[in-house]
Amino acid sequence: MPYWVVGLLLLIALVKPSVTFGPRQWVDMGVDVGKTLAQIVGIIAGVGLILGGLTATGVALSLSRDLVALVGDNVVLILIAGAVVCFVLGMGLTISAAYVFLAIVMVPAVTALGVDPIAAHLFVIYWASVSYITPPVGLAAFAAAGISKASPMATCFSAMKLGAVKYVVPFGFALNPALVAQGEPVHIALAFLSSLVAVYAIAAAMGGWLTFVERQLPVPLRVVLAVGGFMMFLPGALVTLIGLAMVAAAAVAARLNRPRAVVDPETGQITRVPQGAHDPRDRASDDDAAAAAASATPPAAPTHR
Repeated sequence: MPYWVVGLLLLIALVKPSVTFGPRQWVDMGVDVGKTLAQIVGIIAGVGLILGGLTATGVALSLSRDLVALVGDNVVLILIAGAVVCFVLGMGLTISAAYVFLAIVMVPAVTALGVDPIAAHLFVIYWASVSYITPPVGLAAFAAAGISKASPMATCFSAMKLGAVKYVVPFGFALNPALVAQGEPVHIALAFLSSLVAVYAIAAAMGGWLTFVERQLPVPLRVVLAVGGFMMFLPGALVTLIGLAMVAAAAVAARLNRPRAVVDPETGQITRVPQGAHDPRDRASDDDAAAAAASATPPAAPTHR
């Protein structure tokens, strides 16, 4: 599908009169494609050495057994270790190849501790694809940066910020099977509704802006929203209610935190600054006041002996 989209865009660029696409643009496009491919190939080559070493030595095949022996019966620890393994293996493989490999290596280790098989498969495929937006690899982010002419690392961090929920959702799948429609209909419906609120809360915590409330969030409220959103992914009605109460309390606190109006004396423009936030013009006004006071103070009379 991407190849057909690229071909259609090239055809539109050639046919549409308002788009300048001549020999110079073809050369520039070839150079940009070469640079992007060189970066991606360099990254994959380095990671491929690691994967080749794991496969040739047989370590990859015994990885699930070693993980179970290392963490014992702790589901949270094996999920964290499995997330790291999936992230590393996903750096040098495509999504389909990484999933096939991890379904053999990682899924048995996760299901051995009682995790639902469907949730385990979704867990590994989610974490295998996380490496596409995470530094230092971030293949998708690097390719997008080459198209937009932006900084590759800055694009990676922006992609992490926008896709932060993707780091949390796989743990919710593994710990709460109702999120993948495994359970009673009532539990599935409640998990669906709570997950919507959880994603909203985590997205607001990462972005720093609470939609619908229309308020910028200070750091303490962002932490409360992140913790409350994660708790709503977990099983158990009590834990879900506590998380919902934390999200609601943070939303009410953000709503009550009314921004103060600051008027620019030069342009007359009104700027809304959240309570407790530092306005850069306050420092400038303080400096101006100090300078005016210093100029208004008469010089001291000289003393004569």
